[in-house]
Amino acid sequence: MRAKITIGFLVFTLAGALAAAAAFSRDGAIVTNSGSTNTAGYQIKVWSDGSAQAATRVRRFAAAAETPQPHSSSISTDLTQKFFADVKAARDQHVQGHSGCMKSASFGSTTSVSWHGWISPDLSCPSDSAVMSALAEDVAAISSASGAQTGSRMMHLPINEPRRIEPTPQATASPGGQL
Repeated sequence: MRAKITIGFLVFTLAGALAAAAAFSRDGAIVTNSGSTNTAGYQIKVWSDGSAQAATRVRRFAAAAETPQPHSSSISTDLTQKFFADVKAARDQHVQGHSGCMKSASFGSTTSVSWHGWISPDLSCPSDSAVMSALAEDVAAISSASGAQTGSRMMHLPINEPRRIEPTPQATASPGGQL
C-alpha cells in the first residue's frame, strides 16, 4: 500500500512541476521592418513577459562603426497581452494582405510579424480587417516603446562611390540659323 502512495505522490509531484514549468515559459514573436533604400529597418523580438530586444538592421553600405547593437526594453503588460491576442486572432482568421498598397521606391518599407511559423501581411498597408488594424497599432506602439527607429537614419553612400556627371544639353542651331 505504501508503494502505491509513494508512486502516486511522485506522479502528482512531477505533473505539478511540469505544469509550473509550462506556466513560466515565454512565448515570443518577431516584428520586422525591412527598411528601404534611404532608411534602416529594424527587428524587435517581443516576449510574452513584456521583455523586448530591438536592433536596427544593418544596411548594405553601413560602416563597421555604424553596426548597431541590440538593446533591451520593456513593454507594458497591457500592450504585450493585447499584441499576443491580436497576433493569435489574425493568424486564426487567416487574414490576407491588402493588394493595393503603393509605396515610394526610395522610402517604402514593409512591416510584418512572425509568430509560430505564421507571417503577417504587410502591416504598413491599410487593411479592411479590424484585427489587422489592431495588430498594426500594437506594432506601432511596440516600435515606439522599444526605441526601434525607422526613417531617422538616412543612408550615406561611401566617399569612394563613383559619381556620374550628367551631360548638359547643348544648344543646337535650327535650320534658319537661330537658336
